[in-house]
Amino acid sequence: MSTIDLVFTAALADDVRATAVRGLSVAVQGLAGCETGALKAQSGPNTGILIVLTGVGPEAAREAACWIRDHLTPRFVVNLGTAGALHRNIGTGVWITPRSVDNEAGDSIPVDTRLPFPWPCRLTRNVEGKLLSVRDPRPGRPHPEWLSRDYVDMECHAQAAVFADTGIAFHTLKWVSDVPGVAAEEMFAATLPDLRLAVQEIFGFVVQREPARISVVIPVHNRVERIAATLQSVLDQSLPASELIVVDDASDDGTRELLTRYADAITVVQLPANRGVSAARNAGVSAASTDWIAFLDSDDHWTLDN
Repeated sequence: MSTIDLVFTAALADDVRATAVRGLSVAVQGLAGCETGALKAQSGPNTGILIVLTGVGPEAAREAACWIRDHLTPRFVVNLGTAGALHRNIGTGVWITPRSVDNEAGDSIPVDTRLPFPWPCRLTRNVEGKLLSVRDPRPGRPHPEWLSRDYVDMECHAQAAVFADTGIAFHTLKWVSDVPGVAAEEMFAATLPDLRLAVQEIFGFVVQREPARISVVIPVHNRVERIAATLQSVLDQSLPASELIVVDDASDDGTRELLTRYADAITVVQLPANRGVSAARNAGVSAASTDWIAFLDSDDHWTLDN
């Protein structure tokens, strides 16, 4: 089963400015790399996020989307890239989230304008308009029949059609790179530095960090028959706790002696007199060296990795 929750698709590396996500442990793969199993080597704190470079055009976009649908089944897909404005009153260098995407045959698909990641408050995002996906976008020279829409790209509709009715939420986020009547290549090149900075901000929600350090605190009083299973359920987790603190609330049934068997794996706090579970938990918290605490009762257990 795939562990990828969020997939960004982009036609080209320039669309995501791959340098903007370097060092974030986010995999950036072409479809060929995905098909040959390159994702199996992915590791790190952000392994639930993937950027797939699909290649240019509707056929390449559709092929990549079908592979994502059939092999990853993520919760969310975001088509990230550039689009041209179809009207001169629409500015360049802004992000848009259109409400629908059409193809040249007139088929229209609504697009979820909510994004599945936090949006940087400094960046402007216009949630409006219609996007048209075409084979030849004619940069700077839109066809008159297109002008009932607002923006034009090449890939979005092909992907939206693949993910429709699959349970995979599809979103699109486009950077407006050119407007009609202006040399598109020069305008696109002029906006690239701003695009690079904007992509860095977008992926600001992805941070390079170590897993959170967590202390597990278990208060215990006279649980010699149960405490071993409780401890083992914590020690068996694939992501180990930073420390396992057992507060012995003056047990007199052999619990103290049993705890010595785990001396290498746990920290024991011994209370001189029975003070109750709340006082025992507080003593465990005082002994903890991490910012996060998880409490577990001495007659309970954790199922594996849940």
